[in-house]
Amino acid sequence: MTVSVVNRTQVRIPGTRVRRIAAGILRELARRGREKSRGYDLAIVFVGNRESKALHQRFSRKAKPANVLSFDYGSFGEIILAPGVIRREARASRESFDARLFRLMIHGAAHLAGIHHEGSRAIERKADRWEATLAKRLGCTDPAGELPPTRRGRGRKTSAHHIRRH
Repeated sequence: MTVSVVNRTQVRIPGTRVRRIAAGILRELARRGREKSRGYDLAIVFVGNRESKALHQRFSRKAKPANVLSFDYGSFGEIILAPGVIRREARASRESFDARLFRLMIHGAAHLAGIHHEGSRAIERKADRWEATLAKRLGCTDPAGELPPTRRGRGRKTSAHHIRRH
């Protein structure tokens, strides 16, 4: 089981934490009894909006860049992230870039684990529960179940739940 991180953008990525979370994702895929997880490799790839849009159009028939895409190639999984889209979404939801990034890595992992949110509200709730559990296991939440603020001291909580309370 190996993890690789490829950044095809000019955006600074928190590489050490991305690798740590990706390694945790691999452990979780193995824990879920994924039959091929023993030799499973995972790539986290950061692409620009143009490349994300082309991939999203090709595989989902949607003409806009995706924040995250996941591909399972058998013994190899790939989570593709678009930092430009992620940054825009983070600002819109008053979340830190890192918190949004880690949340989307976990969302991509859910798809690699065979958990998809499309279909019904019950399936969406199952996917949300799995993602929340994985986030907690990987240290991406604080004790209240919210994603932590960034270490740069921006001083605000990042979850929508916290924002609604204030």
